Parts: sequence; structure tokens; C-alpha cells
Amino acid sequence: MTGDVNPAILFSNRLLDLTLLPIEQCNFRCTYCYETFTDGKMKPELVESIRTLIDRRAPDLDYLRLGWFGGEPLLAHDIVIDLSSHARDLAERYADLEFVSGMSTNGYLLDAAMMEKLLQAGVGSFQVSIDGFGEHHDRTRVSRAGGGTFERIWANMLELRASDLDFAINLRVHYSRDNIDHVFEFTDQLKAEFGGDPRFRIFFKTIEQLGGANDKSLNVYGWKEAAEVKAQLMERLEGRMDDVLPATACYVCYAGKPNAFVIRRDGRIVKCTVGLDEPENLVGRMGHDGTMSLTAETLKPWLKGAVDLDPAFLRCPRSKMQMAAFS
Repeated sequence: MTGDVNPAILFSNRLLDLTLLPIEQCNFRCTYCYETFTDGKMKPELVESIRTLIDRRAPDLDYLRLGWFGGEPLLAHDIVIDLSSHARDLAERYADLEFVSGMSTNGYLLDAAMMEKLLQAGVGSFQVSIDGFGEHHDRTRVSRAGGGTFERIWANMLELRASDLDFAINLRVHYSRDNIDHVFEFTDQLKAEFGGDPRFRIFFKTIEQLGGANDKSLNVYGWKEAAEVKAQLMERLEGRMDDVLPATACYVCYAGKPNAFVIRRDGRIVKCTVGLDEPENLVGRMGHDGTMSLTAETLKPWLKGAVDLDPAFLRCPRSKMQMAAFS
């Protein structure tokens, strides 16, 4: 597997991968979520600092990626569109610079009108989580006000399917021991509605205990059994939808890449979007002038996989670091 990993790309200064959290609030309160939603929206001075950072780096880059995470990033869509449009303009100015941008979103605000604005700004790929049909989804993906969220998300997906917009949506379907029977039935509905449309792909993801308040009540699979269930779900699709992450792929997590960073709404720089407030996750801070002040002591452990080309560490540095801490 290590033969699939190019160290030159991992360490290249000509690549920059930034995941930005423009807001750390959400309009959902999913039962398995690990975030605390204590922070608000990114301030204008930090937005300007990030703009300065990419301005400074752009002439020497071959590849720039802006990923959008939250909370729910579309609650701060003005920041998303602002910075993405700026990066898109830089890519038009520098012929050697490739710019891509994607987003993890709950899909509640992602209708065709919003999609068109995002595509114009250069945001072209999206991960939308969904936990089944109707009330099955609404049991776990609850709105902040306590209501259901499925109908609006599903309507948005159908509206986008009916459009001629050029996007890429990964439908992330969560499964656990509690909902698996329904997820098999739901898979048939996904195949019927979205199968054959190459703009939609599938990502079956087992629910995990990631440090949320309800972790102890989650009826989760072990890794081996989860993989077996995912294979059965993919088989049920009969090849009508592509898998976002095939089992044969050599996956390298952004957290294990030396040229990838997560910038929180208050300017803290971390490596992983899980365990956001864990001390070992904090590797630096954004300055007011577009500088990234990084701390070698906390950054170094995250890069062990890139140095050793350890596939397990590259796949999930956080879990390997936790295992080492408890061994």
C-alpha cells in the first residue's frame, strides 16, 4: 500500500490544503455529534488574514484546495463565497495554479439557488449526510429546534438532480446496529432516485463514538463487521452508484499531510476536525498578517505517517496517536 503514496506530494510546498471553519454553530443537533457549538462566526479580520495567506502563497503553488467544514458552513455562506471566489480569481491569474473547493454540509440549505452561487465561486464538490428515509433520518439528525430535517434535505437533492448544474455530491449514509435494517431498504430508494446520475456518489459510513455526549448510548459496529456490512450495502446498489472510498483505495487523511491544515473560526490551527479541542490537536494560530505560526512540538506527531509511510497512520493519525498514548 505504501507504494501508492508519493512522499514528494505529501511534503511538497507547492500544494496547500486548507480546511476552513467559517462558523462553529449548526442548525442541527445530531444525536451522535461530537461538536460543542460554543463558537460563532469567523471575524472579518481573520477572513482578511486568510485572504492574505493565499495571496502570498498563490504564485508558488501548483494546487490549492479550500475545504469547508463547521458547524454548518452554509450558515456562513457569505464567507465561503467570498474566499472561494478570491481563490478562483487567483487560479485564473496564475496559469500553473489548480484550485478546487469542497464542502461538508448537512444539505438543509443546499437548494439549487444556493448551489448555483457556490459553483460560480468555485465550490464544486459536497458531502451531504443522510441517515435514512423520513422518520428514520429524523431520529438522529434533529434540527436545533428539535424538529425533523429529512423532507427539506430530500427535496433539495431531488431539485438538484432535476437541474443541469455541474456538481459532485457524495451522499454520506450513516449506519449502525440500530438502523441497519432500514438502511438496506433506503439503499434501494437511493438506487432508484440517484443511480445512473454520475453527479451523485455514495459513502456508507458507520457511526462511531467520537467523543460526543451520547457516545455511550451509540450501538456501533466494530471495524471488521462495519466493513462487511458496507460491502453488502454496496452490493445492493448493483453498481448503479460509485463508492466514494473503495476498500482498495490507499486513503491518506488530510490530518496526516504536512501541507494540510484546519483553520478554526477564531484563528486556531488544528490538524483534525475530530477532537477539535484536544490539546494535542492545536498546532498553531493564524496571525493578523496572513502568517501561520506553527508549533513544532505539537505538529511533529501528526506527521509520523508521512515520514514512515505507515498506511495505518496515514489513514487516521488521531486514532494511532491515541493508541500510542494509552499503550
